[in-house]
Amino acid sequence: MMWLKLNSHACEIHFRLRGYRWMEDTDWDNWCLVDLHVTSLSGVNYGLYDDPALECVEVTELEERVDATLRGEGVSGEIMEMIEPYMTFEFCPRKEFVKGNPQRIIYWRIILWDEGPTEDYISMCLDSEAIEYLSLYLKYARNALKQSDPENCGNDRQGDYVWAVGR
Repeated sequence: MMWLKLNSHACEIHFRLRGYRWMEDTDWDNWCLVDLHVTSLSGVNYGLYDDPALECVEVTELEERVDATLRGEGVSGEIMEMIEPYMTFEFCPRKEFVKGNPQRIIYWRIILWDEGPTEDYISMCLDSEAIEYLSLYLKYARNALKQSDPENCGNDRQGDYVWAVGR
C-alpha cells in the first residue's frame, strides 16, 4: 500500500492507511490500520505503526471534508476529531493571511501518545497543493483511485510508492 508523504519547512509526515472497507454511515467498529511517522527539524521522531486509529467511516468523512475545503466550501475553523484521539483536522476553506487573497488551508494535528494521549501535538499547515495530494491519497486508500499518475509518485527508503509534495 502506498504512503502519503508531505514535507513542510519544519516537518515531514509519512502516512499510510490500510484495510479500508466501504461501510454504511452507521456501521461503526470497522477500523483502518494507520502507519504514521513524523519527523521535524527540532528533533521530533514520532511513529505509530499497525494501529487501528481511524474508522472506515471517518476516512470517508475526512475525504468529503477535504474535497469541500478544496472547493472553498464549509465553515472556516471547523474541527474534525476522530474517535481514537490520534489526530484532528481543522478546515479553513477561506483563510485570509493577506486581505483579499483567501487561501484553502487544513491544519493537521498529530496528537502525541505516551501510554495514552497527551496534551502535546505536532501541527502541519496544508496548503492547496498538499490538500489536493491528501484528497488523492484518501481516494486511493478507499480504492476509488488507482495509482495511475506516476509523475506524482516517488520512492521512499523501503521502495514503496508515495504521493509526495514538498516545499
